Amino acid sequence: MQLKEQTIKPLGLSQTLSTESLPTDPPVTSTSDSTKVSTTTVGLIINDGLSRLNNSHALSTDINQPSITSGLHTPTNIGINTSANTNISVNAVNNVNSVQSPDQQLMELQNLSVLSAHKELSAGVREIGNSNRGERVDEYAKEAGMRTGLEWCGFFTNWNYAVAAKDLGGDFDGPSLHSWQKSCYSFLYRSYTDNSSASNANLDKLQKAHTRNGSARQFFVIEGSKGEEIANKLKKPCVIAQDYSELDIRPGDTALWNRGHVGLVESYDKETGILTTVEGNLSGKVRHMTYDLKNPEDRNQFTGFGRPALGDFNLPENDVQNGS
Repeated sequence: MQLKEQTIKPLGLSQTLSTESLPTDPPVTSTSDSTKVSTTTVGLIINDGLSRLNNSHALSTDINQPSITSGLHTPTNIGINTSANTNISVNAVNNVNSVQSPDQQLMELQNLSVLSAHKELSAGVREIGNSNRGERVDEYAKEAGMRTGLEWCGFFTNWNYAVAAKDLGGDFDGPSLHSWQKSCYSFLYRSYTDNSSASNANLDKLQKAHTRNGSARQFFVIEGSKGEEIANKLKKPCVIAQDYSELDIRPGDTALWNRGHVGLVESYDKETGILTTVEGNLSGKVRHMTYDLKNPEDRNQFTGFGRPALGDFNLPENDVQNGS
């Protein structure tokens, strides 16, 4: 099995960003890699969110001062500081009248969630001893609405989605990432703890609403995997890939391991099969990992991969959410 911890590389978003350092940031090393962000209405708001991930409204790299806030400010030329100490200046968006598709909006939010995960990684978040406790770890649990002291890999993934949502005035409300089991079921619009007809009917209604709005949750699996088995058991559709080269996952998807672990996809290369992730509660800390899905031993670790719906982020009812 090829499994190793990696240093962070700059993210690839969707519009070329310049490599200028901000005077408000500590000295950083510039990158020659280009990244991208979209030039649309939601891109304008995302830029503001990216700024506040790195400023007074953002999650501080000082883990003793956690903070998540909501609300929007007038965007300007701003910058983001990744956990690789790479400062990237984002140009103000010019075309503010065009509207993204729901999936493009979701992709922007997912990119924000990965940036948040990089912040936590850079801060060196870890638990105290083997207690599943720690000042920042406890914040993850509280954000997930759970008591402290529990395994926190899913809480960490939830936290990063919550950062993306709240920084744009929204509120992440599903899928449930409290545990591996709940995560698998939630991406398939089922509850692990409530299989009543009433619960199933409500979740079916939610799925129809998400689908009608152009962005439903998805569950990606490789043929013959544990994830396919779960989907078949629940009689719910999933996206089945014949092999690693057909696995259509992207940054900000949720990775699910058969051993009961939950993490966040940083990147995936279909051609090489190389998957990179940011994971909480791995050896008691936040870690950056890489897996080779061409290798059966690595590939067979994974149950599947989940993608939330745009509606799960509960953004303000405006052009960004509705595309109207």
